[in-house]
Amino acid sequence: MKSLKNSSFFYFQANEKHPDGPEKNEFLFMNIIEQLLNEERGAAPENKPKTLNTGQEIIYDLKGVSMNQGYVFFHNFGKAWKLDLFTKKLTRLSIYISEKEEQTWIKKVRTGSNKNIVALRVEQTPKLDCIIIWDLQKDQEIGSFDVDSNALYFQDGEGNPFLAEKDYILNCTQ
Repeated sequence: MKSLKNSSFFYFQANEKHPDGPEKNEFLFMNIIEQLLNEERGAAPENKPKTLNTGQEIIYDLKGVSMNQGYVFFHNFGKAWKLDLFTKKLTRLSIYISEKEEQTWIKKVRTGSNKNIVALRVEQTPKLDCIIIWDLQKDQEIGSFDVDSNALYFQDGEGNPFLAEKDYILNCTQ
């Protein structure tokens, strides 16, 4: 988080042709940065739930943030959102995991070289996860794979998703 101020995300220029105008876009990004850096400044204790007010929607109990060249992703235990870096539009992904479910929750949103594909890592048990490969353009699942909790997800240079577990690598697209 300390290098966040120096990242391209922090200095991303608002789209001046956007109908909401650069003022709203600037407010949105400054609000996100302020809230993400809050913990670093000591203003929010570790156990306090993080809330992200984007001006479009309030995301409660923020659990993680990730980014690729097209989007910033936010997630809590049951939902995931993408913030388009060009249009500044926040959209909730159509995946939903019941927040009443105590064992199953979104652990991470992983990105790679293909900005239109992400992997949502969902914990099912302490030793078993489910990796859901998600198509961002169609807003639907491409595939899902039950894996050990220490399996690795990665994309090659062309954006093809893979999983590495034990002594094998699995190509996630057909």
